[in-house]
Amino acid sequence: MIGALVSLIYRSLFLRGTSGAKAAHFLTKLAYVSAFVTAAYLRGDSIYIAAATAALIALADSGLDWVGPAVILSSIPATWYALTAYLLSLAGVPPTVTPADAAIIFARVLAYSLTIMFIIYSIDPVSISNALHALGARKASSAPLLIWRVMPYGLSTMMESLAIGELKGEGASKRIAPAIAAIIEHGRGIEASAYLRLAAPMVHRLPRRVNSFFTALLLLSAAALILWVLP
Repeated sequence: MIGALVSLIYRSLFLRGTSGAKAAHFLTKLAYVSAFVTAAYLRGDSIYIAAATAALIALADSGLDWVGPAVILSSIPATWYALTAYLLSLAGVPPTVTPADAAIIFARVLAYSLTIMFIIYSIDPVSISNALHALGARKASSAPLLIWRVMPYGLSTMMESLAIGELKGEGASKRIAPAIAAIIEHGRGIEASAYLRLAAPMVHRLPRRVNSFFTALLLLSAAALILWVLP
């Protein structure tokens, strides 16, 4: 089960490189996030619009390769919250939660989780690095690139370690320590090989292509959220 969860996280967050939704202009991503937060604060049911737009953009980006794992992963906390609220209500703990209320809780948590996962999925480390460079933090602008390189490797290493443990008949607890050791060793290798780049500030910004199609989709999604909450 742990291996399946790690695999879902890996596929839902690091499925593709810097193409598709990741290649949209960072200002449109900022506009989408701002519209999502504002709409969710002003009108609760706007989260369904946000989740629908996120799913549609993700379908245009990578099809069911991202939407499938993301929905499954989002269903875990949604089921937990809905089931816990309903069982506590049956045990006499207020407030009263009917099956219909539990279904609404499930849908809302699923929508929130799916939208947040899409926002994380659309993050582009190159844009973050260039933004830090523009703000004057040139020495720190290499950090996002290093983190985004180590994170997917760490998840992949964890999946491999759990698969080895399954073949050897070992529990998951015995395979976590070797996986963490391999991740730390990999991170040190990257740090050693890129020591000069990490120790010195970046001189130039990294080249990056902007995908006009997904930029337009994010703008339309942000506009739809704002229009939804307008009186």
